[in-house]
Amino acid sequence: VDNWILITYDLPVTKEGNEIRFKFLRMAPRLGAMMHTRSVYFMPQTPAAEQAAVELSKVGKVFVWTSEMKSEEQKKELTGLYDARVWVEVNRVEKRLEKIQQRILDGKKLGFASRMLDKTIRLFNDAFFAAGMRGSVEILGRLQELRKQIEQYQLELGG
Repeated sequence: VDNWILITYDLPVTKEGNEIRFKFLRMAPRLGAMMHTRSVYFMPQTPAAEQAAVELSKVGKVFVWTSEMKSEEQKKELTGLYDARVWVEVNRVEKRLEKIQQRILDGKKLGFASRMLDKTIRLFNDAFFAAGMRGSVEILGRLQELRKQIEQYQLELGG
């Protein structure tokens, strides 16, 4: 990726601040945003990401840093950092799928496994959006494999 954006925000704990925060947090994965730390998000620079920063700034203090990588080395380094964060999310999905599989095999707590699968699908979708925004063939390939597992568990759990 050539251009990146880093958004930091400080929103008031008010009804309006909470609403815009929740809206941003729901939208962030679809922007390819990866949380760096609380209230700090890193993502490929797109018009949608810039618009999200504008929306946040209507309620609180927002700082936006953009970067344009000039060298191939810089592009690789920053893309590598982003990919590492996406892999953390992929690994979370994998671990959750392992726990779901164990519950299915045990034949116990299937309702819990079903609810766990619902959240796992949300985490999967977030990772898929992030990998898609970056265009990572390797990560998307792994996610395609995990999608097959998810679909199998959906069938087994009747969801």
